[in-house]
Amino acid sequence: MLEGHEEEGWMQVVEWLVERLEVVEGMVERLEVVEGMVERIEVVEGMVERMEVEEGRVERIEEVMEYGLEKVVVMGTEVLHGGTETERHRTNEKKKDKY
Repeated sequence: MLEGHEEEGWMQVVEWLVERLEVVEGMVERLEVVEGMVERIEVVEGMVERMEVEEGRVERIEEVMEYGLEKVVVMGTEVLHGGTETERHRTNEKKKDKY
């Protein structure tokens, strides 16, 4: 399906599309997408620690229960919806600092 690889808690996808990543009662330590697009990330009773996107687009990040999004790193892309107002504000500040 996706030619990525998983090792010790992180997944890397290169030049592919992640349509949906759903984590139930677990934790995503690192999700890195290069030259692709993340359509949806849904976390239930878990935590997204870091998400990094280069030359792609994050369409939706949905936090469901109990934990928050700790860090979003976005390079050359646009976050349409993600996390709380504070997290979106932080992301926007990072984008402004680049230019």
